[in-house]
Amino acid sequence: MSARLNLKINTYSRFHFPNLVLSPMAGLVEISVGDIGLVPFNTDKRTLPPRHVIRRPQLYTDPQKSDEWLARRTEQTASQAGANVGLSPYRDAFPEHRYLEIAGIVANDFQGNEHTRYGERYEDRIRHIQQVVFSIVVIESGCYRSWLHRFQSCSLDGESNAIRIRGLLDNGERVDWALGKILCEDKASKLHFYETPRIPHIAQLQYQMMIMGRWYGILHYWHRDCTRIWLMRYDPQFCLWMQRRLALLHEHVARKVPVLRSNPYFNHRAIPGQRHWPGCTVADWMAREWFTCDGHTGRALRPRITVAEWLDELALLGMSEEQWAAAYPELVPRISMRNRQKVCLDAGNLATPPRPQIFLVYEHRRDVPDEEVEGGDACYVTDQDDPAWFHRNFPHVTEWAAEQIRLTNLGRRPHRPNERMTRLYINEVLPMPEADEPEPGDEAHLDSMAESLEFQRRLANLKARKPAARQATLDEFLRVAHAPDPSPSGETTNPLWDAD
Repeated sequence: MSARLNLKINTYSRFHFPNLVLSPMAGLVEISVGDIGLVPFNTDKRTLPPRHVIRRPQLYTDPQKSDEWLARRTEQTASQAGANVGLSPYRDAFPEHRYLEIAGIVANDFQGNEHTRYGERYEDRIRHIQQVVFSIVVIESGCYRSWLHRFQSCSLDGESNAIRIRGLLDNGERVDWALGKILCEDKASKLHFYETPRIPHIAQLQYQMMIMGRWYGILHYWHRDCTRIWLMRYDPQFCLWMQRRLALLHEHVARKVPVLRSNPYFNHRAIPGQRHWPGCTVADWMAREWFTCDGHTGRALRPRITVAEWLDELALLGMSEEQWAAAYPELVPRISMRNRQKVCLDAGNLATPPRPQIFLVYEHRRDVPDEEVEGGDACYVTDQDDPAWFHRNFPHVTEWAAEQIRLTNLGRRPHRPNERMTRLYINEVLPMPEADEPEPGDEAHLDSMAESLEFQRRLANLKARKPAARQATLDEFLRVAHAPDPSPSGETTNPLWDAD
């Protein structure tokens, strides 16, 4: 089945649709949505990458973590992308629970913890490392909202200037890639220095590239100046798999249809007769399957989702195929006949998403002097912002690559026999011309009347909850606090109690 959709062509069109036919109406095209869709249009990898999905995402310049920024966040954001599609290993971070939170049935009271605050404290330090290592300029942004699906938005840890790299893969293949502007996703951990990318972080970065129309992004893990950076390429098949489930989740919320554990689009490991397969979360299974030799089995968690299951899902939502095609033309399953049976051949109906291309491009451990660490805790006393300090302590990515190649030739590079990770040794980072993009500016005035009213309502609720939350915190403190016995001089030596 296919449908037709008229779209205006402009300089920001990003998707390449194989069945594209010019319409008699000037400036319009007819697109067949029977194909996979979500394929960025870029025939020459050495040219500037494409820019946007139909239209440049709407930018709100409110500072991150502000009340206005919180009120701008839409139903689905990048940080929750992995949880929304069942790729998060964390407790309560599953689609059925996320449905309850998005629908407002269960409150999400998470306001951060010591680990998130640790990451926020060292965001500037991580950004300095990226700028020194890659010779780029990284700028944090506000909130970008998709024009294609208004319930989706993302906020970036950073976006760089356009660059081009030349280097060598560990299999001997030489590369010369025009990366364009790259997105930066930073993860700082107080306790862990992950050896491989985490699956929800991969989903988060792929989601951001999908919204922003970028071809490449870097995933940066940092722990006590142990820094590890991967370069990730936008994968249209991964995003097709993810976006179809995100759209289904949105329809479940909009139509008030609960997401059940038996739903084949969100229950990725239901295999008859193997109740506890694979014995861990889906995210942990995928990490072992993708990045380790011992854990790689080549098995699927469950069979491919059938056409009948797809039609059952639409029937559960009360939607017809025509209604789905009108709302999500790029997400219509590609159905073919095999042995006189209809089968869905695109990646959107796989049990788990295909692995995107990920390359380890940098890994460095700085020797941290004892005087920089508080009592053995992995938390720095001083915050460096001197560029010269970073240049002295963190080698450039080309220097790191040259040293790795030298150690490999000498047979002294640490061997990781269980690792299934491609390394990219970058020997040249070049600036490249910027795409013809408008200067970023606040575009809140482009909101519809309903969106403006919704923003004002959410902002008022946020501001009203703050005094109540502060009062509740104070009441809890007074309930559990007891005045210590005063000293003979009448003082308790506690400034809070002696203030009067």
